[in-house]
Amino acid sequence: VSLSFLLVSQNHSLLSRAYDRIQTYTGVVLENIADAIIVSDSSGVISVFNRAAERIFGKTGHEAVGSSVDEFGPSMRKVLDDAFSGETSHQISEIAVALPESGDRLLSVHASRFAGTEAGDDSVVAVIRDVTEAKLMEENIKRTEQLTAMGKLASAVAHEVRNPLNAISMIAQRLGREFVPQEEEEQYHELTSMVKSESARLNGIIEQFL
Repeated sequence: VSLSFLLVSQNHSLLSRAYDRIQTYTGVVLENIADAIIVSDSSGVISVFNRAAERIFGKTGHEAVGSSVDEFGPSMRKVLDDAFSGETSHQISEIAVALPESGDRLLSVHASRFAGTEAGDDSVVAVIRDVTEAKLMEENIKRTEQLTAMGKLASAVAHEVRNPLNAISMIAQRLGREFVPQEEEEQYHELTSMVKSESARLNGIIEQFL
């Protein structure tokens, strides 16, 4: 009996130390991971709030743990509730939140439900990433691509207009220089001169446009 007791005590001590190591390792990973991690129960009470979550939401872990996810807005609460009650055990969403320190932010939230040790003890872990800057950059890239395409189209159209315009100007010059009308010569030269001057004006507009 004594030997059995010693073996059980030794095994318990080994398991306890292993559990402590796992807990320490898990805590270190959670605190140093780049994404924000929030764990809450079915009523929305927060039990885990890592360092990245502190940076995003501007709230310390001490302040957040034990409080409700409702403090982060209805969008966050809805994502977590959907993970609890949805047909699938995980939800991936992009939500807009208004934060007191950083203003309006766009967050990518991957919420997963996992079972606890007892009935009704399920929790949801939310992996959160601030994608505000990434979305702005993506929109800027799209806008730049659109403007570049518009610029190429406008340049092509301008060149297509310039080619016949140059031809019209050359013809007007030849008509004014090489042909002499039989009557109304003064009006004839005024018209050819007007064609040349208006062609030059249009060409100047195209230059400015380009």
